[in-house]
Amino acid sequence: MSKRRLVDTNLIVRHLVQDHEKHAKAAGRLFDACDRGDVVIVVLPAVLAECVFVLESFYEHPRRDIASALGTLIGARSSGIRLTKTASRMPFLVDNKTIK
Repeated sequence: MSKRRLVDTNLIVRHLVQDHEKHAKAAGRLFDACDRGDVVIVVLPAVLAECVFVLESFYEHPRRDIASALGTLIGARSSGIRLTKTASRMPFLVDNKTIK
C-alpha cells in the first residue's frame, strides 16, 4: 500500500502558481511521487475551498481558470489523490518530515 500524505493549501498553491522556487520544487516532487504510485495525496474539502479563495483573492485568477487548474491537478492523478472529509490519524508533512 502506498504512503498517504495529507496536503495543505500552501502546497497546492505553490505547485500551481510556481512563485516560490524551493516550495514549488518540493510540491512537484510530491506530485511526481503520486504519479509514480509511491504516495497517495489526501486533500480535505476545506483545503480545496481555501485554494480557490487564495488563488482568486490574492493572485486574482478567474474562478473558471482555478476550477480548470484544480480539476486538471486532481483529475490527472485520479488514482493517487483522495478527497476525504476527515484527517483523523492521518500522517502529514511539515518541512518534508512525516508527523503522525
